[in-house]
Amino acid sequence: MEEYSLQNGQHVPCLGYGTGVVNHYWRNPRLWAANKARLVLSSVKHLQLNRQLKIDLSAHKMVRQAYDSGFRLFDTGRIYGCSEKAIGKGLAGIPRETYYITTKFSDLCFTMAPLEGYSADDVIGHLKKSLYFLKTEYVDLLLIHHPHGPVAEIWAQMETAYKQGLCRAIGTSNFDVKDFQNLAKTQTIAPMVNQGERHPFFQNNAVFDYCKEHGILFMAHTATGHAKSAQNYMLKNIAEKYGKTVQQIVLRWHYQNRVVPIISTASEQHIRESAGIFDFQLTADEMVQINRLEDGVRLLDCQNGVDNPNYCYNI
Repeated sequence: MEEYSLQNGQHVPCLGYGTGVVNHYWRNPRLWAANKARLVLSSVKHLQLNRQLKIDLSAHKMVRQAYDSGFRLFDTGRIYGCSEKAIGKGLAGIPRETYYITTKFSDLCFTMAPLEGYSADDVIGHLKKSLYFLKTEYVDLLLIHHPHGPVAEIWAQMETAYKQGLCRAIGTSNFDVKDFQNLAKTQTIAPMVNQGERHPFFQNNAVFDYCKEHGILFMAHTATGHAKSAQNYMLKNIAEKYGKTVQQIVLRWHYQNRVVPIISTASEQHIRESAGIFDFQLTADEMVQINRLEDGVRLLDCQNGVDNPNYCYNI
């Protein structure tokens, strides 16, 4: 799998697998039980295992399946603590130098317990707890999850973690141009990566162009556009031409734009299909056609902080 170079010479695989949230509300028995009951009832109603319930039961197996299918980048976050544990378990026994891990720190993490011996407002204490769950001595990339809270203070501590070798690169997530400009006033190390929503219907071009201008690699979450892409007639036609799925067409579009898409799926078939985007090439005209799908509508609202404050119950 091709890799892209960062400003500091580190390399990033061109395709990533994201685990998202695993076992919502793990530390709150009432919320955990209510959520599990809802997922079980949904599974019974639809006569198939609910997607989230499948993730909760077998996230570590899906991580291993992704690795076996060719994925080498695995994306998680501190507020998704059980997700970090799933990655650590799923990759156990695999040589560390063969895979790449991204995790994230949010201001919400200040409400969680860091590694014993560290204060709750110590980013390094939380990072070391992530490392404990991930069963590794370092992460390849540490991102600030959202541009909220004491951003300058969090970034300064991330710079310290980078200098100490606890992470091999640092970057941002869900930043807008103004957020980069504000961070630039105090940073001593510039972001190397930005992760944000990007797909054919929301191409996030202002941020994408800023990143290209400043040598920041763009990672895309919500990368395939979900059902909106699957229902698009033009994307279906291109997929039929190449004998591919619509998801593979969108992932190839990312690849040809030198964007790292983060895939999140509970389907083993989709995992395998997502890695199969390197045996064809979209034409320049097809790239233009896909670019024209932009309608400026986000599918995931990450601009106002973390998705759900109850995630702090994870671990």
